[in-house]
Amino acid sequence: MVEKEREITFKSYCNENCNVGVSNIYDDSVDDILCDCNIITDDNDRYRLNSRFIEHRCPYLIPFMHFDEITQRYTIHTSVSIDIIKEIFYALKYEKTNIKDWLQLERILRVANDWKLESVKRCIVQKFIDGINEENCIAVWRMCTKYLPDQIKKAFEYVLYTVNTSVNNGYNLDYFRLDSDNLFEILNADLLKVNNEMEVWILLKRWILVDRKRRIPYYHELLKSIRHNLLNDQQV
Repeated sequence: MVEKEREITFKSYCNENCNVGVSNIYDDSVDDILCDCNIITDDNDRYRLNSRFIEHRCPYLIPFMHFDEITQRYTIHTSVSIDIIKEIFYALKYEKTNIKDWLQLERILRVANDWKLESVKRCIVQKFIDGINEENCIAVWRMCTKYLPDQIKKAFEYVLYTVNTSVNNGYNLDYFRLDSDNLFEILNADLLKVNNEMEVWILLKRWILVDRKRRIPYYHELLKSIRHNLLNDQQV
């Protein structure tokens, strides 16, 4: 499965395919001699850098490096866009990113995950954590779960602190996209900020009513998140 994914992202070319037209060339170093590797995109944009940097900092790409005997350079062909490539290596080199666009950051994160670049993943996820708010906190929490588990606690606590207010005020649409397991994890948490258990019930009910037919089967299991011993007789 991994090899198949590699084949989709990277393509090996013979020598005759290395001299195609180039739209743009981007250098990682001012010294052309040191830039002995070209990463070439489907749009024929090229990012030039030192092959040793790839060997030491991005070993995932080593199997895709093709050496051209004529030019004495390595080439790597990829379907990843040049904008993503530039940001990947910038983050890899400086351990930071200046990108603010959420969708672009997600694209960078997916490639960093595919290329097994832990430092870049950490850099990008930290960018999301730094910008966490009531609207995106669930998305950031799920992102930490997938890409950076050691940051889950921080993001999850933010979710627990804000979700009741943000959902009731219409800020957090991601809440209604949660699966039942993630919803239970939130509603059952001791640190969930609610005034009483009826507010937990209201959160549960609002989630179910979004798609009553499909979600009603989870109702009885999700009810276990409500601490019935804290309800008064009227509420029960």
